[in-house]
Amino acid sequence: MINMIRTLGAEIDTLEPASASAVADGVNHILLAGLSTLGCATPLPEARLMALHREQIKRYVREHLRDPLLGVARIAADLRLSTSTLHRVFAD
Repeated sequence: MINMIRTLGAEIDTLEPASASAVADGVNHILLAGLSTLGCATPLPEARLMALHREQIKRYVREHLRDPLLGVARIAADLRLSTSTLHRVFAD
């Protein structure tokens, strides 16, 4: 798994932004699933992960608010999240 993540990290910039976001989101879930099987691991609750994403997104938007190209796809690509994750984070 470590080699796969290293390879993805080294080549993620060669992917289209939407694909890179989807890959990053998938790796996130794979890591969480793998770590949750460790006896000493305390997995991060989904609600906490979403709260962390929400703060990261808000910070990004504040920093790029004057950018005329700011949009969901751009935010997702720059933060390496999928657009569906962005929508899910703010679905509450």
